[in-house]
Amino acid sequence: MTLARSLAVTLVAVMPLAACTAVPPRPHPAPSRTAPASVDTQLLGTWTLTDAVTGETGTLTFSTPRAFTAELACGVTSGSWVTADSTWLAIAERSDPDCVHDNRSILTWIDSVIGINPTNTGWDLTNAQGTTLVSLSDASAAQTNADGAYTARPLPPDLTASSIEGEWVTSEIGGKTLRRAVTVVFRDGSWVASTRMSGLCAGGRYAELGDGFVLAITLGFGASLGCEADEVNGLVSQMRTAGFDGDELVLFDASGDELVRFARG
Repeated sequence: MTLARSLAVTLVAVMPLAACTAVPPRPHPAPSRTAPASVDTQLLGTWTLTDAVTGETGTLTFSTPRAFTAELACGVTSGSWVTADSTWLAIAERSDPDCVHDNRSILTWIDSVIGINPTNTGWDLTNAQGTTLVSLSDASAAQTNADGAYTARPLPPDLTASSIEGEWVTSEIGGKTLRRAVTVVFRDGSWVASTRMSGLCAGGRYAELGDGFVLAITLGFGASLGCEADEVNGLVSQMRTAGFDGDELVLFDASGDELVRFARG
């Protein structure tokens, strides 16, 4: 038998065996998502605050991982803050009269800071361009409470992580049908919630950290009595991850429990 004929016979004999023992395709691995670290407990205490723009000094106290008090020449301003990874967000909630102009805090850095970086003496709070707006140094001990420190569970593996920016609508929260649909708009680091009847009645700031992890902060509940958006207000402020189940945007809290689902507006 010639070599060519021998090879042909061998291939014919092997082909059925190869077809029976074909290796099935490997499933795609689930996304590897790790929650970002946070320095919130390292910030607890009272710091010397230096405004990098005006040179003014004062103190900034983080009494808990959620509450701050700034004492400057104009008086006292207090509010809420959150941080994770290299992101830091805050909102002023109460201010002495001399610290307010046109119903807004004159401490403009509070609304502009989005980043936090360690230094040799403490921390720099920076804007979106990386410019230092406030420096913190010379920390002193204070009565602190670590309750509420940042935690987050990764998105369920079957959900897709993508930008949440856009307009979203929901008519249901926790199985309860709302009297009026609520529209939430995430855009350029700020979010607002509204209904057709009540207009804008909730809002705050947010930041996307990657892999579906997010931070959000709000002025709190009761922004407008009787507005359904108040309920969404509380849920958005709790979100720590956000992902897509098909076309639906789903928000989850720190424990990984689902908060609310939105359809695209």
